[in-house]
Amino acid sequence: MKDFPLTMVGIGGDEESLVAPKIGMCAKRIPHKVLTGDVRSPGTVVAALKQRKIDAHRTLFLQVCQDRPRRDASAVSGPVATFARQAMGNAAGSEALFAALLEDAEDCAELAKGGMGLCLAEVQSHSPGPNVLVAPAVALAMAAAMVGLFPQDVKLAQPYPMRDETGDCDVFCQVLSRRNFRVRFAVPEDLPALEVLEEMAWKKHMRTPREGLLKRLQTSPTTSFALEVDGQVRAVLYTQRIRKPEDVYRQKLQQVFEGHVEGGPVLQLIAIHAHTEHRGLGTELRSFALHLARLDPTIESVCAVTLCHDYASSGVKNMQQYVDMHVNGKVNDRILTFHTSYGAKVLGLVPGYRPEDFENEATGVLIQYKPKDWAFEPALSIEPKAPEAKQEVVKRKEEPQVASLEILSSIMTEMGYEVDMDNLDQGFFSSGLDSFDMGVIQNRLGRALGRTLPATLMLDLPTVKELTEHLDKERGVSAQGAAEAEAITAHTEVIEERRERPERRTERASDETITEWVRCWRQYLYKKQKARQRSASPRQRRSRSTGRSRGPGPWEDMKSEELEKIQTKLAWLLRLPQNQRRLQHVADKPHENEALFLCELRVVLDSVLGPLFMASGLVQDMKPRSLQDARDDMEGCALSLGGSAASRHKELLSLMKLDQASRFPQVSARSASPVPRVPPQFLPAQRGIMA
Repeated sequence: MKDFPLTMVGIGGDEESLVAPKIGMCAKRIPHKVLTGDVRSPGTVVAALKQRKIDAHRTLFLQVCQDRPRRDASAVSGPVATFARQAMGNAAGSEALFAALLEDAEDCAELAKGGMGLCLAEVQSHSPGPNVLVAPAVALAMAAAMVGLFPQDVKLAQPYPMRDETGDCDVFCQVLSRRNFRVRFAVPEDLPALEVLEEMAWKKHMRTPREGLLKRLQTSPTTSFALEVDGQVRAVLYTQRIRKPEDVYRQKLQQVFEGHVEGGPVLQLIAIHAHTEHRGLGTELRSFALHLARLDPTIESVCAVTLCHDYASSGVKNMQQYVDMHVNGKVNDRILTFHTSYGAKVLGLVPGYRPEDFENEATGVLIQYKPKDWAFEPALSIEPKAPEAKQEVVKRKEEPQVASLEILSSIMTEMGYEVDMDNLDQGFFSSGLDSFDMGVIQNRLGRALGRTLPATLMLDLPTVKELTEHLDKERGVSAQGAAEAEAITAHTEVIEERRERPERRTERASDETITEWVRCWRQYLYKKQKARQRSASPRQRRSRSTGRSRGPGPWEDMKSEELEKIQTKLAWLLRLPQNQRRLQHVADKPHENEALFLCELRVVLDSVLGPLFMASGLVQDMKPRSLQDARDDMEGCALSLGGSAASRHKELLSLMKLDQASRFPQVSARSASPVPRVPPQFLPAQRGIMA
């Protein structure tokens, strides 16, 4: 209460029910207010809060439900009724209880609308009376999802009811927030929308026909989930129950429903499809399915047969080698990363699972989640810290922290995406990112910050500005603190540099002079290099400019057929919409000259083409110099072969946007503004600078 002051507001149906809570809050000296109102009427509660001058938008609603009595409620039917009976052990009145849960959840959702969320505590006595029904955790979670209430991070949600201090009852607590979508069971009436999603997700020869989709819904009606936005189905997740993960080796995707086992201990994720206008909803559905599996005592684990996104263009000899390279971190397949970055483990390959998938040789990849192994910390320790630990905490707080913007920018740059510092309000999707890339960035960001970030954080805060400001606020980092951290870092670097070199008592040049000299000197070197390149082969260009000799490489004796295969793979990779967006983003930027344009473009080309060169054995590492050597050698090989090889290379230059370099001014070594005189303190002491 000292660190996080708040005012508690007690709401009850009558004044008598508020006496005990008021006495308790007075005894503990908790600032509070009490008022009467019908908690089943959200409008009445909000009006009462407004009358007491309490801002509902800054309110976290806490609702405690104890031993829900049997009551009449609107009947449920179809998959909802089946789910209610399964979740509650076929108890009498289970459909009525779930209907009552839905009504209560709808009221809670209205209360949480526009507020800071809802904390819902379900108190269950160990000896309930005959007129009381116990609502299991999985039923509470499903009812909440059907009205748009979800945990902010399913991995941090309470997975099971916990014994209270008295030992007389169990308490299941959910911290939920209102989202702009709802999740319900998919029904046959959704088939037109499901067919549209199927067309968006698969190529024509890999789509499941209408009859196959209907079979999935009919075979297991309580394991297929539809996600609605404004009443329209915008995503779907098909799942079913099986005995063990190894059962998938007897399955084919188009007849996968034949492997369903009622009440099986393993939940199999069959397919996740999201509308192209609502990216990220597939991630939401995956998280929700794992959340339900974690709460359901009859489910032991979750598995799926996924596929590889980039295997066909990787040049790797076989699927097993490609998957092993992904597991070892040598390649980053986007679809595999979607699963493994969220905790899934690769179990092996499933040959023949998708016979229509020619690009992946009809082979799937079996992965497994174990959501019940997710750690849960019910409360923070309130034991006093030792003096040394307290001093360490204080010291850590006093140290300026690096701004989240700098950390995020560094991570995105490593992945080949540049943060536009002049337009921080630009959305992540507008920068060329998709849900797979965002998952990777969020995981790296969490590790860099030393904290677990909510699974949907980048979807809830979809711009660089919103995300970094939110993280800085949570970390207690201000703009001033970030500036201090940067200044301290720069100061430390200066000190370290002075320790490494003897002190020189020379006149210090102004920052403007240094900056201008460095800029002109780089342009001068670039012009000299361009002049040499006009009369040298690509290999000679690189070896001369770097001052190193290189032995024969894979391009020296490459046949026309081999080069054609590589060029075809590169063209396919470069034509991908996300890669073209990134390259065009660089080309559309205003650049002072050709050199600056090529320098920025090379960063993107390295991230796009590097994995393919590496997997094909054309380079030994991912260093920029090695990748530039490979591109230069490929050009020399294509020009020496001539004919169709040269034509294909010309097409590659266009796809790489290298043909647009001529739009920018060239650097002239004999410009009207000559290179400024080099300040004496920047001249090498014993050796000259080689041009």
